[in-house]
Amino acid sequence: MLKQNRIFFLLLYMVMASSVKSMAQSESSPEANVIYYFTKCVEWPDDRMTENFVIGVYQSDTLYDELRKSISGRWVGKKRISIIKIEDLNQEHLMVSILFVGKVELKQENKIIHLTENEPVLIVTKKAIAPKGTCMNQTVVNQKVKLEINKSNITSRGLKVASTLLAIGNSGN
Repeated sequence: MLKQNRIFFLLLYMVMASSVKSMAQSESSPEANVIYYFTKCVEWPDDRMTENFVIGVYQSDTLYDELRKSISGRWVGKKRISIIKIEDLNQEHLMVSILFVGKVELKQENKIIHLTENEPVLIVTKKAIAPKGTCMNQTVVNQKVKLEINKSNITSRGLKVASTLLAIGNSGN
């Protein structure tokens, strides 16, 4: 089991260290893979888990399409992964397990953070600087995918993150 965990995290590191060149060939593929691996490294409260493990995507059509192609229908424990495109910002639509937020204005970011506050929603962004309230942020630095993790935001939402993921990412707070 320990050997499998090491292999898993080595693979995760390799995905995160993908170059921008490989991202251009399959624009969101590394992001989709990293988001899938988050499902293995973060623990959600049992009472929060619905019939399906829902990943919501807001303002990133490319990632939405890639997630649907690459991980829709896979499993997280006993839950089947379902990918939804979030069209409008109301609290009901934002109650997913993972919420990827694409390019949005600060006002929209703040609304998302407020509507999901204290809910077990892992908010993932892709920004040069991680927005306040974000759990995980993917950036590209020196042609490599870099992961920023805000452990305090994750734990304040009732989620638990594997220490090995914290070791791979640049952990804040």
